[in-house]
Amino acid sequence: MEKRNFFIIDFNAGNIITHHLNYVITYGLFFQDLGHTPKLVLPKYAPKKEFSDQNFSVERVLISRFYRLSKKYILVDRIHKILRFMGTVGKKISWMFDAYRDKRNLHKSFMHLEKIILKEENCEIIFPSVDLYTLEFIEIVMKVDKNIKKLYLRINAFEPLVKKSKGITGIRLLEKLSMNYPGKIVIGCETTKIVKILENEIKTDVIINFLPLPSINQVKKLTKSGIFGFIGGAKKRKGFCEIPNIIKKIDTVSPNAKFLVQQSPFNWEGYPETIIDLKKIKNVELLPSVLSNQAFFAALSKCDFIVLPYDRKSYLSGGSSIFYYASDFLIPVITTSGLPFSEEIQMFECGILFEPGHNFEKLDFEISKQKEYHKNLIKYNKFRNNLNVKFFNLYNNI
Repeated sequence: MEKRNFFIIDFNAGNIITHHLNYVITYGLFFQDLGHTPKLVLPKYAPKKEFSDQNFSVERVLISRFYRLSKKYILVDRIHKILRFMGTVGKKISWMFDAYRDKRNLHKSFMHLEKIILKEENCEIIFPSVDLYTLEFIEIVMKVDKNIKKLYLRINAFEPLVKKSKGITGIRLLEKLSMNYPGKIVIGCETTKIVKILENEIKTDVIINFLPLPSINQVKKLTKSGIFGFIGGAKKRKGFCEIPNIIKKIDTVSPNAKFLVQQSPFNWEGYPETIIDLKKIKNVELLPSVLSNQAFFAALSKCDFIVLPYDRKSYLSGGSSIFYYASDFLIPVITTSGLPFSEEIQMFECGILFEPGHNFEKLDFEISKQKEYHKNLIKYNKFRNNLNVKFFNLYNNI
């Protein structure tokens, strides 16, 4: 068996509020299970405790102003907001300052990375999530180093590629890179919707692959009563304000059910009122807004169903990290039909789809059906892993 070294790089994996760090860890475990050696390259401020129990080689050297949780950067962001209210001149100053910071950070990150990996022959690098900033970094790397064998780019959202820097959008820079380095740039997308968008946008011969997150084995806790989880960073577009109504509808069908609801570290119109309503429901347990990985997955593992009442207008192309994590635990999801990942749920019959405003009386939440869902989720997880095996050409490891 050929043992390969994969460097997994993500500029956005600096905290546990977003899914980026868990995506990196998932890929690390996936490659370990197949006998390869993953090396994680993360932001300097990535929390050590979230991956210290894993047997990974980790370098925390990347610098970015995005997804960075620190008081220093919160102050800088407030200054930016003030500048943007100052009209055209303020916006220009803000843009110039950001451009300078990005250029400096990219240069520093490259200097650190050069010492770690760029002197290795046949280097293979994976970017589990790609945005414009990452593409600018890749452009710097490819101009300097010719020994890189493959660059695997995984795009889990199209919106970041629409952003513009130096007069070029992320989508055009991606097209340029795939044209300049044919055979070295391999592109995967989290949903078939993103695949179709990129196939229409990129005018080169590069193949755009469908690439969901791979599956890793997780162990679910056994429960006596049905537990419905609304787990993950709560947001308005994730349908958080609809949760009290959804709980009431589920309660009419499954009166003995319990509900775990994770709160949000952010605020928006209607959020405080929703929290008040949830506190009035006796069978609801509110979870902290920010959970460690250990606490997050412990809560997830208790659930018999995960509810994702996402807004179709907001979720136009991207997937759902919670759907992947739930699938790893063999937990079916209940979610809105017509989402980018709803097609997979329908294809493998591994969850329940509902229309917005559905009365829920016709939906089947019987725990007795869990065995059927488990069997279908095992097939879905194998499907995810087979796609990743093909994408990374790992056939000699299965």
